[in-house]
Amino acid sequence: MKTYKKIFLSRIFFFFTLLLLSDKTAALYAQTVDALLEYEVAVLNPETLKKYNRIYSYEPNHAFEAPDLTDAVILDSPLTVFYPVLEGTYPLVIISHGWQVSKKPNASLARYLASQGYVAAILSAKEKSYPEEFIAAFESAYTLLKTANENTESRLFKRMDMQKTAVIGHSMGGTAALHFSKSSPDISAVIALNPYNGASFLIERVGGKNEVLGTDLTTLQIPVLIVTGSKDNVAYPEKTFEFYKHCNTSAPTAFLSIKNGVHGSGLDSKGNMLSGWFDIELYTRYRLLILGWLDLFLKQEISEASMPYLQPAAFEAIKDWFYSGNIKRYPAYAFRNFLRR
Repeated sequence: MKTYKKIFLSRIFFFFTLLLLSDKTAALYAQTVDALLEYEVAVLNPETLKKYNRIYSYEPNHAFEAPDLTDAVILDSPLTVFYPVLEGTYPLVIISHGWQVSKKPNASLARYLASQGYVAAILSAKEKSYPEEFIAAFESAYTLLKTANENTESRLFKRMDMQKTAVIGHSMGGTAALHFSKSSPDISAVIALNPYNGASFLIERVGGKNEVLGTDLTTLQIPVLIVTGSKDNVAYPEKTFEFYKHCNTSAPTAFLSIKNGVHGSGLDSKGNMLSGWFDIELYTRYRLLILGWLDLFLKQEISEASMPYLQPAAFEAIKDWFYSGNIKRYPAYAFRNFLRR
C-alpha cells in the first residue's frame, strides 16, 4: 500500500490562495499555471502529428529513435516518450488512447507533462475494441520502460522513478487504466478520462457494456481521478460515475464532470460528430486538472495546479467548470479522502 506524506501550505502558496479570491480567479489560475518555468523537452520515436497538434507551434529540438521501445505483438507502434532534457530522475506517466484510435491525440498532453517535470509515454494498442484488451498494452508499456530505465545504453537510463508511476487512459483506455492499476503494485496514481462503462444501445452493440471488467475498484488503494463531460454521448457520465461509487472508500478519490465537456475534450484532436469537436478552453481545463492530480499524488508536492484539490478557496475559483446534466444520477463533482477541506 502506498503512503503519502502530509503536505503543508507554505506562505507563498497561501499568498497564491488569496489571489484566487479576487475577480477572474479561474483565469488567474490558468495563467499562473501556464506561466510556470517549463523544462525543455526531448522526444523518443517522434511521429507526424499535423492532424493532432493544436497546441504547439514548433517541434522539440531533441528527437531520437528508440527501437527498444517496441512490442510488435501487443503494440501497433513503438512507444513515443517525451521527457525533460535536463538530467535527473522524474516520475513516469503512461498514457493510453481509447477505442480504435492511436496514441497521437495524447501527444500534446504527454509533451506538456514532460515540460512540467515528468517522463510521459504514449502507447498505441494493437487490440482496441473492448476495455479489457487495453490492459495488455499497459503491461507491455510498463515493462518496456522499466527495462529501458535499467539499460545503460538507453537514453532513458535512470531517468524514471519507477516507484512514482501513474497511468492515464481515455475512454476504454481509462477503464483499463483503472483495472490495470489494481494488480500493479508500482502504480502510485491513476487518472481515467471519460472512462467507458456503456452508453446508448447502438454504441453498446459495438463496444459492449464493460461486462468483463465491470466497475468494482474496491481493491484499488491508490489515488483515483475520474474526469467526464456533462455532454459525453459516448461514455455516459452517469455510467462513468459508477466507477467512483465502487472505488475503495479509504483511497483518495475525485470525480469531476466538466461543464459542456464531450467525449474527446481531453484529446488534441479535431473531433467528430459523435465524440464532439475540439475546444481549446475545455482541453486546457482537462490538462490543468490532470497536472494538479499528478503533482499532488505522484510528486507529492504542492503546486499551483494542485491547489484546487487542497484549498476550498482555490476550488471555488474553478467550481463553475463543473456541471451535472442530471444531479439525481451523478454529481458535478465529488471528493473523498484527501486534503481538500
